[in-house]
This record gives sequence, structure tokens and C-alpha cells, in this order.
Amino acid sequence: MIRVGSVPYLNAKPMVDWFHTPDCDSPVEITYAVPSRLAEMLREGSLDVANVSIFETLQNPDLVLIPNISISACGAVKSVRLFSKKPLEEIQSVALDTSSLTSNALLRILLKEQFGITPCYQHHAPDLYAMLEKHDAGLIIGDLKLFDGLPETIVYDLGQGWHDLTQLPFV
Repeated sequence: MIRVGSVPYLNAKPMVDWFHTPDCDSPVEITYAVPSRLAEMLREGSLDVANVSIFETLQNPDLVLIPNISISACGAVKSVRLFSKKPLEEIQSVALDTSSLTSNALLRILLKEQFGITPCYQHHAPDLYAMLEKHDAGLIIGDLKLFDGLPETIVYDLGQGWHDLTQLPFV
């Protein structure tokens, strides 16, 4: 039995759909979890393969990177976003989505490099309303349709920010 881990987001669906077809002749068990949990499961040995963040592969030398497969974009991704009650250069505190590893690290780089700020960071369950009660801004990954109409917030897309800073794709 091959134990496969996948994020429960639409953008990963093409990577795991094949396992649900008659063409897949190997026994496969698929576990859906947020990226940070998938990384833990790989470290624990409860998964054989998973679509984890590039950040995890850089931290764990035992992992083998499968080439030419990624969830990536050149520009806005609309599913990795910072929501802020203040202009971005005035942010003093940020709640970081505990579902993510890479996005949390990337946000620190972007805020420092693009806006010249180093706010206080605190990990937080992915509840934007609770995040914004205690912090100037909150980083959320996941569902595209959530929070589109949140009044009086500045929305910063990390995919677009990364591309603006580096001219490279967001992976």
C-alpha cells in the first residue's frame, strides 16, 4: 500500500485524481491534510509521498524532490493572501496561518524586502476574523472565494508579491 498525502485544495486535485481511476493498479491510501500537517506526517513516517512545500524539502534532507511537478504561478494566486487593517508599511503585528510553512516564511521575506518592515509574528489557527481582532494583519492560505468582500482591509497576494520582487514563479 502506498500512502499518499495531499492538500485538500483544488489546485492539488490534478495530482491525485489519477489514483482514483481504473488506470491506477496499485493499492493507494490518500490522506488529505493542510501542508504543515503533511510535513509532520512525512517526518513521522506515516506517509510515503506527499505534496509538501518546498520549504519542507529544504529543511528535511531525507526527502527526495520529484522533478517537474509543482503547484506554481507567475503572478497572483488568490489563495495565499495577507489581509491587513493598515497600510502594509505600517503593520506591526501579523498572525500566521498554522496551515502553512512556506507562506509564513515567504511573507517575512516580502514584508522586509518590499516594505522595509519586520513586524511581530504569531502563529494562529486560520480564522481571519479572530486574527484581525488581535493583530494588524493575518495571513491565510486556502479557499479562493473566502474573504473577497472583507470591508476595510488591504489584500496582498503573496504570489504577485513574489513575482514583483523576483520576476520568478511562486511555487
